[in-house]
Amino acid sequence: STLTKGSINNVPELSSKAIKVQAYPNPSATEFIVALEGFSNTKAINITVTDILGKVVYQTQTIAKLQFKFGSSFIAGTYVMQVLQGNERKSLKLIKE
Repeated sequence: STLTKGSINNVPELSSKAIKVQAYPNPSATEFIVALEGFSNTKAINITVTDILGKVVYQTQTIAKLQFKFGSSFIAGTYVMQVLQGNERKSLKLIKE
């Protein structure tokens, strides 16, 4: 085998696919807490939340901040949150009760 133990251990550091986006509680009756993992702390992170009609209801841009609270003003319904950093994009469905 041409793979060594060292090269296997280094794969997660080389891969940018280890990013995670979590929102809790989801569904929520009040607000959402969004936690981001695996994003670069030197590049801008854009977060956009749209309702089911595509209207932007929340938008923010940050560098290095990995936790957000929002949604207390959202009406009950389904929303889509997109988190974008460079070429990385994650989407998550949010449900407000």
